[in-house]
Amino acid sequence: MPGTDFTISIIHWDGDFMTKYAHDVVKTLARWVYINGFREAILFGGLDNRLRGGEDLDQLRVAVTTEYRNRHSLGKVKLMELNYAMVGPLALLMNEFERLGVPAISILPYAEPFRADPNAAIVAIQFLKELTGVEVDVSRLRELADMIDKEIKELQESMKRREGPPPHYI
Repeated sequence: MPGTDFTISIIHWDGDFMTKYAHDVVKTLARWVYINGFREAILFGGLDNRLRGGEDLDQLRVAVTTEYRNRHSLGKVKLMELNYAMVGPLALLMNEFERLGVPAISILPYAEPFRADPNAAIVAIQFLKELTGVEVDVSRLRELADMIDKEIKELQESMKRREGPPPHYI
């Protein structure tokens, strides 16, 4: 169990306000992390699973600040490819942490781009456990993943039945 020096902050980025004031919010948040002496920042995002190479069996990539790389070994985990661009609030936050010298890592599981992907969340949480030793119950996420997979399979089968064989004319 984490000690008193463990802080969890959850920010869901949505809506016009956050879009309009993204730079201000990110700068303020990054400065708050820096001023309060956080040991490191662990962020979560996702990579479009269509970007994964055909033979790539890894389930995630990470992006890190220079200070994080100086302090920690990345082991076998792979960095996000250089030819991909990180965008949005996660990119802005990582950029601010880099500028301030805050050790930060973004955990980026490959995910479905057009729907909720509890399997990707499970991958990210399992990596968080490897990184920190923090135990998180993912049983509800597994249930959701199974439910979504079942619904998708049923929809695909239904679509195949509708298409069916070509009509026969006499």
